[in-house]
Amino acid sequence: NTVVDPTPMLLNTWYHVAVTYDSITNTMILYKNGVQVATGNPVGNPVGNPVGTYNGELNQYIGAFNNGGGPAFNWDGQIDEVRIWNVVRTQAQLVASSGCELTGDEPGLLAYFNFNQGTAGGANPGVTTLNDGSDRCTPNNGTLVGFALTGATSNWVTPGGTVTGTC
Repeated sequence: NTVVDPTPMLLNTWYHVAVTYDSITNTMILYKNGVQVATGNPVGNPVGNPVGTYNGELNQYIGAFNNGGGPAFNWDGQIDEVRIWNVVRTQAQLVASSGCELTGDEPGLLAYFNFNQGTAGGANPGVTTLNDGSDRCTPNNGTLVGFALTGATSNWVTPGGTVTGTC
């Protein structure tokens, strides 16, 4: 089940994209730069392990989608700041924190990836883990797959989409 922005993104432009899902109303809302651009209702319940019950393995993808053995989708672009919550964030909350980094201890924050641990445009052959910056006893670190780890097009970029410091 998806929500799709009817307006294509422009090349070489940073966007703040957020999707909320309310399991009580089965409503999914897509925001781009703080503006609601699409909604889906009813969406239905997620299949598989819900976010937050990882059982030792994070079965979520950032920048990729595999439709149960169907065609895979891989994001061809840059990503900065991925946040997974167990609460529905309001439009005002999304806008207020869209341009800054979090502290990691915000209530309801399950996983927080800010993509800051590598050297931008440099050699990063030993950096294959995406660190979870949420304040958890057991972080939900990710494994980097398909990243360029060396050269001028390294996996890490700066300044990225989030540049105003901590909220």
